[in-house]
Amino acid sequence: MSDKTWVVDSHLHLFKKATADYPRDCASFYPAEREALVDDFIEVMAVNNVRHAVIVPLGTETRYLIEILKAFPEKFSGIAVLDYKSQNPGEDIHRWKDEIGIKGIRIMGEIGDPSTTRFEDLALAQLLREMASLDLILWFYGSLEQLKLIHLVARALPEMTIVLNHLGFCQQGFSVDGFNRPHIEVKLPPQSVEIVEALAEFKNINVKFSGEYGFSHEKFPFLDIKPIATRILDSFGPSRMLWASDWPWIEVNPGYESLIALTDIYFGGISDFDRQEIMGGNAQRLLKLKS
Repeated sequence: MSDKTWVVDSHLHLFKKATADYPRDCASFYPAEREALVDDFIEVMAVNNVRHAVIVPLGTETRYLIEILKAFPEKFSGIAVLDYKSQNPGEDIHRWKDEIGIKGIRIMGEIGDPSTTRFEDLALAQLLREMASLDLILWFYGSLEQLKLIHLVARALPEMTIVLNHLGFCQQGFSVDGFNRPHIEVKLPPQSVEIVEALAEFKNINVKFSGEYGFSHEKFPFLDIKPIATRILDSFGPSRMLWASDWPWIEVNPGYESLIALTDIYFGGISDFDRQEIMGGNAQRLLKLKS
């Protein structure tokens, strides 16, 4: 990577140990005693020329996110996770926007019935319209059936920015690998890649260049993912791809610096300008960050 390249990490997780003061979701790879603290990550940012980073909570909790955004507004932005159990999700997103200054909403569950053919009939149609009116990004990481509905959203709400998480791969149940990282067993190339390629016609859709470790069947540099990433780059171009680390799962293996190197390993022929677009320029524009 060029020494002049700077980074916007467009997706990571920071969290404290689960306590009464800091309740949060727990899973096998982020048990109650595990933590990923902001002070530690700021050191990583300094070493790797990371100008800004986007925090995505593990679940619907927001306390630690609020504290970080208040303490380090120039270093971090936040994405909130949609609470499907909320009595009034519309009020939630207004509060998160006004009080926390979040940039978007991560949707990991249903947008609507998979057989739906009209945007207006989607279960979340009203909420999505509200998000668009608030200039909130749709941070999507759902199932294959829900991915098939994204074209309805993109067409109905061209003003809404949509970011497909982790190269457009879809959730289908987690396991944990030998490095305590989430792993999703999926045949490569996944069924999602053709759907994602078709979505490239919508200029408001972007894709995160991230999560390779979680879907690969190989060790770093996860070369079985390279053809998929290349297809996404060919479809969307460098100005609609956003590099991300998915910290802290990659802290030990392969390490932060190694993930930064994937851009050159996978896309070695791109120009310095295009590399910068992927590593930070596109995220800076989408998040409306100061230069």
